[in-house]
Amino acid sequence: MKRKILLTLTFMLAIAHGAWASGELTGKFSVNANGKQVVFAQGNLQATYYSSEGWRWAIAGNQWDYIGEAPGNTKVTNASPFVAGYEGAYTTVDLFGWVGASSTWTDVNRYGITSSTENTGSADGYGTSNVECLKSDWGNTIGSGWRTLSRAEWIYLLTGRENADNLRTLATVHGVRGLLIMPDGWTSSVSLTITTADYTTNTVSDINWTTLESEGCVFLPAAHRRLGNGVSTVEGDVYGHYWSTTPNSVNEGQTPNAYDISFSTTHGIDALHSQYRRWGSSVRLVKDCYTASFAAGNDNTDWSINPTSGIEGTEVTVTYSGGHKVKSVTVKAKPGTLAWLKAAVDAADATELATLNSTYLGKVIGADGRIYDTATDATTAGTTASALIAYLGNAGEENTSYQHGLAIALRNGTYCNWKNDKTGPCVPQISDLSTALTYKSGIAFTNTLTSDGHVHNAATAAKNFGATYPAGTSGWFLPTVGQWNLIVQGLASKKAGSPVTTDLDNWNHENPAYKSSNLDSVIEAVGGSGFQNGIYWSSTEINNDEVWGINFHNGWAAGFVKSTEYNTRAVLAF
Repeated sequence: MKRKILLTLTFMLAIAHGAWASGELTGKFSVNANGKQVVFAQGNLQATYYSSEGWRWAIAGNQWDYIGEAPGNTKVTNASPFVAGYEGAYTTVDLFGWVGASSTWTDVNRYGITSSTENTGSADGYGTSNVECLKSDWGNTIGSGWRTLSRAEWIYLLTGRENADNLRTLATVHGVRGLLIMPDGWTSSVSLTITTADYTTNTVSDINWTTLESEGCVFLPAAHRRLGNGVSTVEGDVYGHYWSTTPNSVNEGQTPNAYDISFSTTHGIDALHSQYRRWGSSVRLVKDCYTASFAAGNDNTDWSINPTSGIEGTEVTVTYSGGHKVKSVTVKAKPGTLAWLKAAVDAADATELATLNSTYLGKVIGADGRIYDTATDATTAGTTASALIAYLGNAGEENTSYQHGLAIALRNGTYCNWKNDKTGPCVPQISDLSTALTYKSGIAFTNTLTSDGHVHNAATAAKNFGATYPAGTSGWFLPTVGQWNLIVQGLASKKAGSPVTTDLDNWNHENPAYKSSNLDSVIEAVGGSGFQNGIYWSSTEINNDEVWGINFHNGWAAGFVKSTEYNTRAVLAF
């Protein structure tokens, strides 16, 4: 007798910010030649200021919504809280500047909410380098896997995917002019004329828009641009500008620009556009999709998967309708993904874990959740290089959701003091180094330090580091000295080609293996920036005066006065 067994499985591609935010559209859009697809947010990114709670980020409720020349785009200032004269609904901003990684901005201005028109390549501004990455992806403001497309992804979407030229047109929706983009393989009963000449040829009725949106179509309103706190059209036309994450690296040494897409009746649809970073432009976020399939060699006649593709976090039902008993079903992510690596660490014995460390230490995690040999490889694949894998194993973090490994940011964070004054305790105080090395609770310590009502600059700098990170990671935090111990061991092991397990020692006990002169080459080989030849903060407190830090000039750990300025380096757990 046949037995039908229904098994419901959830892909555990862990989410860094809790439950998935609502607001994604249904249409799927290819963004590279390897079949990678994304879904779009239902509206443009918006930020609203409230005096009682600060800035609140959201996705607009409708695809056609934009602020334009209304407050707060026109009430943006260049000093905290970066908006003046209004509060609540009258302070919503949806035109953002592009801020590079070298910028010292750490407040909401790091997302481009500022009236600054500085355009000289200053660190106290939009950044100094034409080749630097975006300081903080706008998707980090919402979390739950949202991110911004790269230039390469925008180009492929608008010009490279199958039938691309017939899957985008200028149009008017709900009385708003903009760019209409249709999903992969789109067909419809709604007739559209493909045009870049005007917005009115396709004046879409509300009934037809309901159909188009249900079919997954995306509408980007032509929301103009902001310079300072003025919003205007260009050359009398109605323009739309939407940022990518990619800097314009063509003219290094000149005023730093960044790539966007632009559309208007004057210049059509320009996927190759670039502009000054000071120009406030629109942001439309995306989420990556997954594709599910059976492993090669399986007899799929009696098996089915529903759905075979979707947004990460979707529940997938695997159904068996054959005549045999099913003992178990195993779900695996593809090798080369962070989800696969986490599963491999969980399943590994000591020998297998050593092999994983030999293979993956020193590799780069991309914002798309894949693992790359170098930061350049991640960029070429159309994603942002997030962090370098420095430890693999189950002992790196006490938070049980992230006990598979540690990865360090590819560049240094803010140079600052740990705290403005010498008071405490702020977190558990541990004066004995051997005991301190057993504490692997950087996530909890960082959360405590950034929410206790006092100013802890090093922890805040690490948590707000801003570089895009993938779903399934913890978000940025300031590591404990115990986590630093695992990180330097991992980097030294990569450099030596064999395991290095000596613990960090106290000051005046030098360890050449843990000096920046030895470790920097591991980071620089993949396109990251090495350690400064000096001291880095941890989140482990010694007493009211001092905190444990790592001295990369000597390769040891020691206590350093809280109010002194030293380096920070943000870390992810996964």
